[in-house]
Amino acid sequence: MELMEGLFEYLMPVRSIASTFARLDTHRRMLHDPVRVKVFQEAIQSVVRPGHTVVDIGTGTGILALMAIQAGARKVYAVEVTELASIAREIAEKNGAGGMIHFIHGDSREIELPEKVDVLISETLGHIGIDEGIVGTMTDARCRFLKPGGRIIPESMAIFMAPTTDRGVIENELSAWKMPVAGFDFSPASRHAGQRVYLRRTLESEWCAAPQIAFHVNFALDAPSPFIFRSRFIAQRTATCTGLSAWFESKLGVSAHLSSRATSSWYPVFFPVDPPVDLEAFDEIDVEVNCRCVGDETAWAWTFRTNRESRRCGRGEAVSEE
Repeated sequence: MELMEGLFEYLMPVRSIASTFARLDTHRRMLHDPVRVKVFQEAIQSVVRPGHTVVDIGTGTGILALMAIQAGARKVYAVEVTELASIAREIAEKNGAGGMIHFIHGDSREIELPEKVDVLISETLGHIGIDEGIVGTMTDARCRFLKPGGRIIPESMAIFMAPTTDRGVIENELSAWKMPVAGFDFSPASRHAGQRVYLRRTLESEWCAAPQIAFHVNFALDAPSPFIFRSRFIAQRTATCTGLSAWFESKLGVSAHLSSRATSSWYPVFFPVDPPVDLEAFDEIDVEVNCRCVGDETAWAWTFRTNRESRRCGRGEAVSEE
């Protein structure tokens, strides 16, 4: 499919993912997310076998590498691009795994391993799944590091979208720019605020149409890029649509699944529609969402059309931590 001409013309650069995740407080929250920890441990225990070699890309504090050793791995190559690599090494030694986990400080796409591995692990999942460059990272690592027939965690990922009536972003973020401050008018900033994506949990009761799968990625296969989602939703009721809610669901192992709607480490992503659109039951809603990933940068563009009106809603940068 061809991208709309000029679609990404005015996209803002995204700050470095590495600098964000280097913060220890971020990893502290991730370590104390029981859902995240449980499902990854279940997945690793179901896939890693005694004697296996493993590569863990974006190891962070090294918890997944430690889980792989616990599951019987003979050796784990733990790759980390930030200064957390040295802290993770101390943690591994403290837990008696220093001799079995080999830390590599660098970008996985720029390093070499001394051997092929049996299992490839990476938890470089962004809030919408693909916004930390996991597709490119996993494709490169699968081709260069994994033995034929080797296993991958996560195995696959689907991104869901649903039009929503949630007014939080409209009222708290966009409308705030329309209020005078000290007698001055800042309303031009509202348009720019409506062209970025937000992290926000929405309730199922706020959906005004049934969710659909926007993207699906099987990490054992090459994935298309850019990702383009075009679909038609049917309004289920009379409602005022304020945007699109998007979240990922990932299969990690034999029976381990992870959803960004059910964990404290990730948030669903909200694409605003400003001004909101009034819908009647059975109205047709045509949505186009374009995602372009280049390295660790992600750019979005989204268009929202109904049988009543048509509008290009916005262009946005990748989501970031709250």
